[in-house]
Amino acid sequence: MLKFAHSPLHPWLRAGLLIAMAAGLDACSGRLPDAPEPLDLIQSINVAQPDQAVRFEFETSERNFYPGRPYQLEFEVDRHGSDPEGGPDMFALHIPFEVSLQRWSAGTWQAVPTSDSYQGRARNLGEPMPEWHRSSAWRYARLSYMTAGEHSWYIVTLPIENDARYRLDVRTVEPIEELQSHSPRLRVRADPMPGK
Repeated sequence: MLKFAHSPLHPWLRAGLLIAMAAGLDACSGRLPDAPEPLDLIQSINVAQPDQAVRFEFETSERNFYPGRPYQLEFEVDRHGSDPEGGPDMFALHIPFEVSLQRWSAGTWQAVPTSDSYQGRARNLGEPMPEWHRSSAWRYARLSYMTAGEHSWYIVTLPIENDARYRLDVRTVEPIEELQSHSPRLRVRADPMPGK
């Protein structure tokens, strides 16, 4: 029976292979899945209960980012079935969220400020805040689009840039029971109607 002498390089090759595999696994764990092209992210959220949280984590790149287009966080609902009373008055709904946008920079997450349209108007035009806008920490959605069964609200503009990594946390703060018969979701995308 032939016996092969152990090569002195064998332990080094095995150690090198293990190091390469560990580095590969570490790189995979730190890398996010490719975002859709163009950037358009959707997650469901239960607005009929308080303290329901959703997180979006994404990277922008030349492939998925539109330079010069404003990006925004939207809230959308579809109605299930028919409502004999016609459903809630969507214009009268005041839907607040806690919104936290952060950017990965210099090895740490750094906060990026946001404001809703009511806060923006108060700041830019000196208009008073609506009475129902009860907290400066909350971002209230504003109805921006509606059809027979679908409604969309603008929440905040996202001041994001190309070639960066972001984390967006959104949380409900009070129940919106009027939307129990709807399918609510949050959406991150470029403004579908820029300039309007």
